[in-house]
Amino acid sequence: YQWLIVGMYSEEWWSREANSTSCTAEEILIALKGTMVMEIQPLSSVDDITISKL
Repeated sequence: YQWLIVGMYSEEWWSREANSTSCTAEEILIALKGTMVMEIQPLSSVDDITISKL
């Protein structure tokens, strides 16, 4: 299996205590092997209209 995680997470988020899971940090690290983490990147941070009007 391969997990795809989309979003922005803080550094070492898997090692923090969380009420939403009973997994240990070690169990999460095992599950994360082979994981692809992706962040959504804006196309532009400027509101200028381009030649293509996008």
